Amino acid sequence: MPEESNLLNHYSFVEVNLSYNFVTDSGDQYSAFFVGTNYFEDYLDLNEHVVSFGFSPNERRSEAFFLDSNCNLKRRAKIDLRVRDTIFAIMEEFLTKFPTKSIVSICANNDARELCRRKLFKDWYKKASEYKPTLIEKYDIDLQGADTFYGYASLILRNDNPRHDKLRDAFQNLNNDLISKGY
Repeated sequence: MPEESNLLNHYSFVEVNLSYNFVTDSGDQYSAFFVGTNYFEDYLDLNEHVVSFGFSPNERRSEAFFLDSNCNLKRRAKIDLRVRDTIFAIMEEFLTKFPTKSIVSICANNDARELCRRKLFKDWYKKASEYKPTLIEKYDIDLQGADTFYGYASLILRNDNPRHDKLRDAFQNLNNDLISKGY
């Protein structure tokens, strides 16, 4: 059973091998997960301290939320803000268990809704940081290649991470690293 978060009003979740599962009051099942990355392959001393984060509904139900073409969060039933609260409680638990890790989340342009997701996560982070302003920091960059826009990326890490400044600097340089490799 996970430790209770002081964050917001989240759902109970279960962690198995860095995958977190929860069920909403309407029966929607979600998974949130952390996996290793090679985003910082030029910084081998940092790469092992970076994970990628993602989450999704386990199945598409008629009540699942979605982002419409105007970047508005929609739900065929009512909007469940506890999903947001749960995602940040999961991130908080992960960063508490692994205080030297950092989380990278990428809103890729594979479905033309990357800006919608970026706005959504920005709003979620803003709300969560009102409750825990000193625990985590978030940095954002645009992933722009020489001729192609790839999406947006965010780095989330604890303020007291001993590699905080190096991780932040490497992250903020990530776009230049990708361009130099021909992406």
